Amino acid sequence: MTHPLDANQSAALAASHIEGIAFVQLDFTTTLRLSTLPYNFSWNGFNWIGTGTLGAISSIGENVDLQAQGVSLSLSGIAPSLISTALGEQYQGKPCQIWFCPLNPDTGQLIGTPIRIFSGRIDTMDIEVGERATLTLTAEGKLIDFFRPRVSRYTDAEQQLRYPGDLGLQYVNSLIEAQVIWGRA
Repeated sequence: MTHPLDANQSAALAASHIEGIAFVQLDFTTTLRLSTLPYNFSWNGFNWIGTGTLGAISSIGENVDLQAQGVSLSLSGIAPSLISTALGEQYQGKPCQIWFCPLNPDTGQLIGTPIRIFSGRIDTMDIEVGERATLTLTAEGKLIDFFRPRVSRYTDAEQQLRYPGDLGLQYVNSLIEAQVIWGRA
């Protein structure tokens, strides 16, 4: 997948040393927006909470094969009092998005518009509790849905869900165990 980079971003990424920022949005019951900066940052009309060295993102790869790519996010230094909130949250299948953008080292401002480098759904969440807690999330790319089986039945009930009022399958239930005699009797 190609990402549209403007000329300033291309130049910044070609430099020998770059500073960058990753934005992570986790759509729980209340949306959680995090950045990899050590301070809070305002972008896209939202305040992104800075995690600094307390957060980590695994490498995000691309391949030419038809294979789903996942990502692992880790957040450490969480107060144990907040763990109960995380444990009570229904997280599986919730959207997860990650953007990246180079930063101007002199001003600390974004160079261009951040590019979305991952979009998927949260799969697992592991919590390690100690003096400070560590939360690790894994998210799967959207391609993982391609491999899930699609179960469909030829019943009137399912036909009504898809096409309300369609009577094409209304007699299917009466044909179950029916004896049909073909030809002359």
